[in-house]
Amino acid sequence: MTSAGPVLLGIDTTTPLGGLALAGRHGLVAEYATDVRGSHAPRVMRGVERLLADAGLAAGELGGIGVSIGPGSFTGLRVGVATAMGLARATGLPLFAVPTLEAMAWGAPASGRAVAVVMNARMGEVYGAVYRSHGEWVTALLPACAVTPEEFLTAALALEVPLAVCGTGADLLRAPTEAGLERLAILFDHPRAATIAWRAACLRERGEATPIGELRPVYLKASQAERAWARRQAEPA
Repeated sequence: MTSAGPVLLGIDTTTPLGGLALAGRHGLVAEYATDVRGSHAPRVMRGVERLLADAGLAAGELGGIGVSIGPGSFTGLRVGVATAMGLARATGLPLFAVPTLEAMAWGAPASGRAVAVVMNARMGEVYGAVYRSHGEWVTALLPACAVTPEEFLTAALALEVPLAVCGTGADLLRAPTEAGLERLAILFDHPRAATIAWRAACLRERGEATPIGELRPVYLKASQAERAWARRQAEPA
């Protein structure tokens, strides 16, 4: 804890650019970002230990653990959620589940526009949603979905509201300016652990902790292996 309020750990492993952060309502204490070509698994706990040591904090001094729950990389999500659950069990700290697309919308400087958040979901699809901010919270105008870039763009433009777009999948849409969208700064193209920690602090104030047994990743679509299995099952004998 600090005199300005509790510090929370934020974990994001939804994309190859993962991150860890310590932040609270008073601001950012520390943040690490790593461009991971392999698995986040061998790095996350070492990163947490280093982050706490550099900040001069013990895990038990934190006010809670926020984790990005997706959508995003299936393997990355499992690593992040499992790490958060393990830390919560070991320390007794409360858990706060933060939806990834919402966190990106919370952190986007949209200048009064609604925010279309788009992440590359691979296999010709994107994860996308449209949010409008009101103070510290956002409302979904278009709920999170996994669709083709064309389908998402059509649905977003059908809202007929001024839109700004951000995320790793934005370039998969038709050129933003051509579609009538404002392209937001590159800083917000990936989820940030600092935003996850800060949103967790807001959830803590509202008493909206997530029980360990209820923490689940949000995948939005079946994995490639599950799709292959479904195709095999559908084939005639």
